[in-house]
Amino acid sequence: MASQTETPTVGTAADPFERGWRTVAKRQEDGTVTEQRVPLTDWDILHPQEGDFIAQSRYHGDNRCYLWTVFKTYAVGKPELTTLYYTGVDWQVAGIEHHAPDVTVIEGMTRPLDPFQALVNLRESGGRPVLVIEVTSPSTREIDLNEKAIEYHKVGIPYYVIVDTPINPGDTTVSVIGYQYMPEGYLRMSADPDRGIWIPTVGLWFRVEKSRVVCYTEQNERVLDYMELAQRKKDFESDIEEAKERTRIANAEYDELVARIAQMEAELRRLRGDSN
Repeated sequence: MASQTETPTVGTAADPFERGWRTVAKRQEDGTVTEQRVPLTDWDILHPQEGDFIAQSRYHGDNRCYLWTVFKTYAVGKPELTTLYYTGVDWQVAGIEHHAPDVTVIEGMTRPLDPFQALVNLRESGGRPVLVIEVTSPSTREIDLNEKAIEYHKVGIPYYVIVDTPINPGDTTVSVIGYQYMPEGYLRMSADPDRGIWIPTVGLWFRVEKSRVVCYTEQNERVLDYMELAQRKKDFESDIEEAKERTRIANAEYDELVARIAQMEAELRRLRGDSN
């Protein structure tokens, strides 16, 4: 494994902060301490610290947020699963530093998570990882495809999913890559042409629709994101209000019809000279 000092700085000569930065304290010659931004290295990207800024696109954020929402929603019926969103995980495996996957799914945690904790000690939590997901960005894609794949395999993570996003401007080609653990290395999974990639540890299909990743259940029901769920709730409430209005109108028409029938019966009695 390369050491931090051996890893080149991330960014370009024109903009060394292109991919992100870390704020560090620097002691000046006069003894004062100032904060300075330093460009992130490949090592820093691979093993981020709390407070690091890593530049990412809205597309990256939307996909990561959707996947996290999927597991937060889907895991409601699976209490044995815990989902982490870009949270540091110390795998507590010799020779492997911590990572912060875009989404981490852990099974069987016996200790409740501290919501303010930025680094989860996996073995101490009693859990084991069943899936990690990374959404690539052009500037850090090679790390997701190479270094992370090597280190996640060393950790023993059974499934590694990569949402591989475009690297060229104007390109909208997105693919889902699935890796399954084998002792000799990760095996790239074959995708079903209609359903995508099946990840059994979470019971979901992953595929691309309209240039974005989507998940489906075993029953081929799409797992909706937050906005879709909110819109469905809004539509449902609108349907209820429309049904109430239709019921109100129908009741008013019914009352009017009953009143007209009563008037007609009264008129008939009058014509017959029936006073009763």
